[in-house]
Amino acid sequence: IIGAGHAGYQLAASLRQHGFSERIVLLNDEGHLPYQRPPLSKAYLKGTGGPDSLMFRPEKFYLDQKIDLISDRAVSIDRAARKLALASGASLDYGHLVLATGARNRLLDIPNANLDSVRYLRTLDESQSLRDYITEGQRVVVIGAGFIGLEFAATARAKGLEVDVVELGPRVMARAVTAEISEFFQSRHTAAGIRIHLGVQVTSIESDGHKVTGVSLSDGRHMKADLIVVGVGVLPNVELAADAGLPVASGIIVDEH
Repeated sequence: IIGAGHAGYQLAASLRQHGFSERIVLLNDEGHLPYQRPPLSKAYLKGTGGPDSLMFRPEKFYLDQKIDLISDRAVSIDRAARKLALASGASLDYGHLVLATGARNRLLDIPNANLDSVRYLRTLDESQSLRDYITEGQRVVVIGAGFIGLEFAATARAKGLEVDVVELGPRVMARAVTAEISEFFQSRHTAAGIRIHLGVQVTSIESDGHKVTGVSLSDGRHMKADLIVVGVGVLPNVELAADAGLPVASGIIVDEH
């Protein structure tokens, strides 16, 4: 199983639960036990729990269930030989291969987007880095009013930061919820002191040469900022499947050759 996110972990656990007795390898390219992502932008970011509180199961679970949790990254698939090449140089044979590779952050493609004070929030390491970085009184611009953007905005505001959310769409969370729910969440965030700007986008990031100082908007306005958090969606990790000639329409891909 390539990918130790929720889908990969649950598949491995369910296979054992339903009596599958052959070898299971769960390939994990992060330096942590498989963990849940939703708390990363909420409780964990607030500092109310440690990394152990995020893990689906402790290490003993994988040992007891004879699930081989391997820290490595898949780089290519040889379907004819049923062999998986790993970044470490090792290889794995397979009878069934499952790609549960999830997604990665969609990166911002504007000037100065590579500065250290431009952050993303998807992995445990990113959440930990933000948790260590934010301090009361900072000015943060959140780009994107989806779930991640608004969850981070609420957490940042509760920790005493000044928060502006910039969203190109006509309402918050427009791709995920109804207009009534969007209105409810916008009202709650506004009441908490979060400023939400709809129908505009960040066109450039201003800096002093080292760190962020603000942003320019498409309507001509400028906002001061010490930190920018980007939540503009994700891209599926399908390159490995495509290179191997596997179908890429579904989130979990099974190669039974």
